[in-house]
Amino acid sequence: MGIKATADRELGDGRNLHRVTEVRFPTIRVIPTPTLTYTGKSNNMSRAVPIDNTHTKVYAMVRKPRNQAAQGLPVYAGTKTWFELTDEELQRFPGDYEAQVGQGRITSHSEEHLSSSDRGVSMVRRMWKQQLDVVDAGGDPLGVTFDIGPDTGSALFSLEAGNYLRDAATTGSVQACR
Repeated sequence: MGIKATADRELGDGRNLHRVTEVRFPTIRVIPTPTLTYTGKSNNMSRAVPIDNTHTKVYAMVRKPRNQAAQGLPVYAGTKTWFELTDEELQRFPGDYEAQVGQGRITSHSEEHLSSSDRGVSMVRRMWKQQLDVVDAGGDPLGVTFDIGPDTGSALFSLEAGNYLRDAATTGSVQACR
């Protein structure tokens, strides 16, 4: 259905952080909260919808209890989310968006210098090309179905993406902590 990336990091307190990120074709991205203020199954998901060759509309959702602030969003300049920063503050706290748009409207992949840490980028691009061939041949790409309903056998799928804390003393034990 897409790409799942995992990363494990030892924490100073004897636990391990097991981080799972998922890209589900054709348009779903689930990236765990980077601040680690929210652990367990990811509380956010986004959908990227292509508009044209140079524009994409991203719809982001955060799961949270009513009347509570969203947990896990990075905070800048003391109390602001990225969306609340001024243009000057965005210059002081550049992130993924700034890195992406700073490359220009359409970049030439031949000018890139990908490294081993960019393996996921290569995998997603390769899958996109494969799925374009499927559509060109008249098929349905991954993640797209026109046969939804109780009689078709189609079912919702679950996502694993999130930040999980593993106790080093208990091999394989995963704790979803909040």
